[in-house]
Amino acid sequence: MSGGAADDFLARLREAAEAPASLHYSLARLEVRTEVESTNAEAAALAAAGAPHATLVVADRQTQGRGRLGRVWESPAGLGVWASWVLRPSLPAAEAPRLGLLASVAAAEAIRGWAGAAVTLKWPN
Repeated sequence: MSGGAADDFLARLREAAEAPASLHYSLARLEVRTEVESTNAEAAALAAAGAPHATLVVADRQTQGRGRLGRVWESPAGLGVWASWVLRPSLPAAEAPRLGLLASVAAAEAIRGWAGAAVTLKWPN
């Protein structure tokens, strides 16, 4: 998702964030930001403060995004939607890494259906 499609999608998310919680579908909390240092850092701070399972942090731009092993993660405005989840699953820790793959594919399918936008996934570097 890039350019106008990303902007349109973020606008729709901002509207959804302002809607009654019952309209967030299965989201417990939705935080939509124009710019953050890192959606992961925002989600971690929310989790530490007690944010519930299924809290989603979405941003148009990350200024200090990071990938695996501390590598730089480029996240320019208008070229994508950058997101991190607070999840509190009840499953063995050894199975937790699967959640990233499952959640990413599910999110891409939901965005395609909801926004009608072409979606690609970029795995952390």
